[in-house]
Amino acid sequence: MAFVADRERKLYESKKLDRLYLCTDRISQKSNWTNRKSKKNCEFYGIATADLSSDYVFAFNFNYDPNMVPEEVEREAEEIKDSKQLKHNRKFARLWLRTDFENTKAERANKKKRLSGSQLEFIKNKTIEMLEDDDISSELYDKYTALPSQGMEVHNEYTMAAHFFLLRKLTRNTEMTRFYLDLDSGMKTWFLAAFKEEIIEGRCDGFLVNMEKELTVDNKRNEFQKSKDIIEKFCGIPYDSLSSQQRKRVINYMIIESIQSPYRPEGSVDAWIKNPVPFMGEPSKMISSFTNIQRFDLEHQANLYRKGSLHAVDRFFQKLRRRVSIFERPFQSGSNNHRIWNGYSPYNPVMYQKLADIYRVFYNYCDTSKKYKATPATRLGLAKGNVDLEKIIYFEKYSGR
Repeated sequence: MAFVADRERKLYESKKLDRLYLCTDRISQKSNWTNRKSKKNCEFYGIATADLSSDYVFAFNFNYDPNMVPEEVEREAEEIKDSKQLKHNRKFARLWLRTDFENTKAERANKKKRLSGSQLEFIKNKTIEMLEDDDISSELYDKYTALPSQGMEVHNEYTMAAHFFLLRKLTRNTEMTRFYLDLDSGMKTWFLAAFKEEIIEGRCDGFLVNMEKELTVDNKRNEFQKSKDIIEKFCGIPYDSLSSQQRKRVINYMIIESIQSPYRPEGSVDAWIKNPVPFMGEPSKMISSFTNIQRFDLEHQANLYRKGSLHAVDRFFQKLRRRVSIFERPFQSGSNNHRIWNGYSPYNPVMYQKLADIYRVFYNYCDTSKKYKATPATRLGLAKGNVDLEKIIYFEKYSGR
């Protein structure tokens, strides 16, 4: 971490960047149970932000604190009656205490039911959820999950807040930043809290992104072809015959039409625009701006909507799951009653953050892209080429410190 800290220090001390188009999403991980009687998994969330142009991953953080002792915290919280206080006045507000955890489980069934349905219904219900003042947690715990026996789980909202304030520090010298966020509870709120001044100054804009993530491969192919057919029908020219510039121009015209008649969820001022770019990885993509991009002309607005994507961060997650065994998706059968045990999953949750940090450094500085023949750090300007692992591991030796 000394190596990456030294490199990333340049971002806020000396290196100036003109534009950054960043995307943010999160993954959930279930660690193995430690109690054979209950066989309940612990669920953790990791939030990451990547640059759409260079693929550089700026931060990857999990909602877990290994330094807290559950028994001691629970005992002190009981003594001072912490749970009786308003949430923002509690001493242990950032930590998941057992009382809050058990109360939250009851909300899961209703929340899951409300978020089912079509894509537009999902957007509508998510919007309603984010407008509510009942402090619904962004974590999706249920009766099959438990709190960790070592270390303590942090409320996801605190992790998101810290994540965005870290990003603000790292992008301090960037002239203009645009963030594309997954439609997730809390993400928009904490982005606005962290980048309030930059947004007011007109140096930062935020967008929400939603797509049909759960489609099968065949359905994704159908959506991909459907998008090409829609573009072909709009311009009267076969999609494959269009040059890259022609495609951008046609897509911008389509987006401008969509800007004139967006989808607005009931009770919300959010305007959702259909992004017609054909891409199997992001079928049926819709984007909503929640900062004032009306200060730009329609062509500029169309460019911002067209660029909208979560591909850079989702690609990072995909490679992480394939290359680091503890992040592999576990198999779940219909007979195990929702309980999951995976031979690769850790018993100690601290391993999630440790291996996430290690892989982020490797991905940024050592993993050369087949398409661009360069690492993300090279493309961003934080490295001159692929960095040897030895120089990362023995950073102090090679840095002369």
